[in-house]
Amino acid sequence: MKCKLILPPPYCLTGVNKFALCRLFFPMLLVSVLLLASCHSDDTPIGPEPGEQQTVTITVSASEEMRTRTVSETEDNALTRCYMQIDDGTPVQMTTTDNKNFTTSTTLTIGESCNFYFWADDGSYTVNGLAAVTEGSTTGIAYAGSASWDGSSSSVSAELKLVVSKVTLKTTIALSGASVSLTIPATYSGYNVASGSLTGSATSYTHTQTVTTGADGEVFSFYVLTAEGEQDLTLTCGKSMTVSKVPFAPGRHTVLSGDLASLATQNVDISADISDSWDKQEIDMSATVVDLSALTGDYTISDNGSYRLTGSTTHAVKISGSPTVTLQNAGINVNSGGNAIDITSGSPTIQVVGNCNVSSNNGAGIFIAQGNTVTITGGSREDVLTAQGGNGGSGIGGNHTTCGNIEISNMTVHAHGSNENGEFLSAGIGGSGNYGCGTITIDNATIFAYGASDGAAGNMSTPGIGGGLYGNTEGTYSPITIRNNSQVSVQRGSSRSDYIGSGGSTMNPANSPEGIDATVDESSTVRKLN
Repeated sequence: MKCKLILPPPYCLTGVNKFALCRLFFPMLLVSVLLLASCHSDDTPIGPEPGEQQTVTITVSASEEMRTRTVSETEDNALTRCYMQIDDGTPVQMTTTDNKNFTTSTTLTIGESCNFYFWADDGSYTVNGLAAVTEGSTTGIAYAGSASWDGSSSSVSAELKLVVSKVTLKTTIALSGASVSLTIPATYSGYNVASGSLTGSATSYTHTQTVTTGADGEVFSFYVLTAEGEQDLTLTCGKSMTVSKVPFAPGRHTVLSGDLASLATQNVDISADISDSWDKQEIDMSATVVDLSALTGDYTISDNGSYRLTGSTTHAVKISGSPTVTLQNAGINVNSGGNAIDITSGSPTIQVVGNCNVSSNNGAGIFIAQGNTVTITGGSREDVLTAQGGNGGSGIGGNHTTCGNIEISNMTVHAHGSNENGEFLSAGIGGSGNYGCGTITIDNATIFAYGASDGAAGNMSTPGIGGGLYGNTEGTYSPITIRNNSQVSVQRGSSRSDYIGSGGSTMNPANSPEGIDATVDESSTVRKLN
């Protein structure tokens, strides 16, 4: 926009009183100067206009720290390349200096938004377009990701995620020159980055290798493109056997381990674990597999063995001793009274794989008897346990009696307390009624814990974590510790109780500072939900 300042011509001043002229002319001059300045500022460019070209810098990074060795239980193939594709265009290879972070730049039109797709691998895939990446003679490590451009910014970034599953086979007894094979019945040959889905038909893949290894040695590791879910594998070492319900998922690491040296003469116990971390964490899944959906009554575990529970049931699981019990996408929902998981003695470990739920309409989701300890753990925070108590039972903890110690780590828990007749209340995690509770330790976990109240009036209340309440009598509780990057969200039944700590009533309200009576380290956080 161009502007001119037009002043009155000289002949217009004839006969005009000079003072009147000053009063009239100078305000007009000032307005004209300001208008000229405003017009001139419109000519100053602010930034690229719609339709103009802009250089955009694109950076992506892999979510895992890549190693440079060939694939093994603890090492991975290094990424060697990363492709970028804009919408349905042609893939362009990006540059890297560390095989983890990749960058490039391109020229885009301001005002025209678009989508970016990324694929990074070790060179073992055929990449003609990112909607149809296909594997080569072997399946290598691979990451994918996407990002959107808003039509104006000068940069785009994305974090790439693993799209392959990693499989490791180990032996507990030394092998010498043995040929070992492992067959996975459903694997895929390609990947569509735009839709984030596997492509091709599900086909069987067999990995075979001749090995010499010592005890507790790795036999082999490899990558596969496979969907999330359980599969029955065939393991062959002189003789074949089926390893049932082995879990797989993209971006996760499945490890099988057993006495392969004895497989030639007999079936052997094979354990399996899966972790969303590329560094595995042991989750024992031994040959004692229990299909909960086939139960006709309560299931009792009274030794120190290893058990893997799958499926769903309305019957209780009763535990004594110190076994390792893995819940693999399991549901235990008791509607006929009693605790869903009833731990009467010992110090069992409950390992959670996938999404699991335990509940009772008249008891605790998980009950642990006084003087005993239950350890509840997962492979990562993607492993989720929902625990619901009923009729005065805790989600995890007590049920009308004093409960033991509770340790929760490396997972996500949703725990709900309950009330009986509006006067006997339990915590989400902890005590029931006026009975006590042992120590509660939360370590590197995400927790959502919900207390209970007597109803709309909120005259009686229990915390998300801590002690219960019966009438005006609080249940005692031992020290509560929250540590190691834990994230805890708590909801109390009403303002009469703590969020973490003591139950309370109108006659006897809890009074912990900020409603939290727990030791919380600097790396952890507590969030109040009400």
